[in-house]
Amino acid sequence: MRVLVVEDEIHSFRSLQLLLQRCWPESVVLGPVESVAELRRMLQRQGEYDVILSDIRLEDGTCFAAYGEAELSVPVVFVTAYDAYAIQAFSANGVDYLLKPVTEEGLRRAMERAMTVCRGKQAIGDLQRSLGMGDRAERDVLLSARGRLGEYMLSSCMVSHFVVDGHHVMAFTNDGLQHQLGLSLEQLKERLDAHDFFRVNRQYIVSRRALQALHQNENRKGDVSIAGFPELKLSVSRAVRPQLLAWMRE
Repeated sequence: MRVLVVEDEIHSFRSLQLLLQRCWPESVVLGPVESVAELRRMLQRQGEYDVILSDIRLEDGTCFAAYGEAELSVPVVFVTAYDAYAIQAFSANGVDYLLKPVTEEGLRRAMERAMTVCRGKQAIGDLQRSLGMGDRAERDVLLSARGRLGEYMLSSCMVSHFVVDGHHVMAFTNDGLQHQLGLSLEQLKERLDAHDFFRVNRQYIVSRRALQALHQNENRKGDVSIAGFPELKLSVSRAVRPQLLAWMRE
């Protein structure tokens, strides 16, 4: 097991290193990653480690933005002295959240969860390949969002649709909640998987899962209805309608 430790306090890093090697003598501990800038670089090399143990507040800011920009394929266990970040950590697809000082029991529990996630992803990938599906399962993209609780991470798999609202882009999740993002719709389109999301007009990007129906109106244009949002009818131009139909058939 290869563990990347994101921690800007050397004594905390050494404490985690000792705990990891005591619990899993065969483990390889990488790090410490001490800044958000360095974390961004390491997230481009996710094949080099299996799990991330991550502090939240580093010397140059919090780590949530870096995780939001990356296409995470590795489970993250957050380790911090601040319980105020718990909601943001779980929104960032953290598999567990440990408060310092970390105990051996807590670390064992968290790492077992993380490795269960790793095994699950591997098993799903093997099943998809055996069925000839390749990697066509929905690709999760973490997006940096803002709310009353501060900055947190939002999983694209939870999103029904995105909309431009004034100067901001809002994500609407399947539970009906809305989340403010720090990206333009153009930037968001570049981040999202084109198989999973489609830009139906200048204001909206919709999820394949949420798209309920495409209706043709009297002008041979289209109206898209969204599951869970019955009042919402999205206009689709005559030029975009054939592209949307082709995308729906993929």
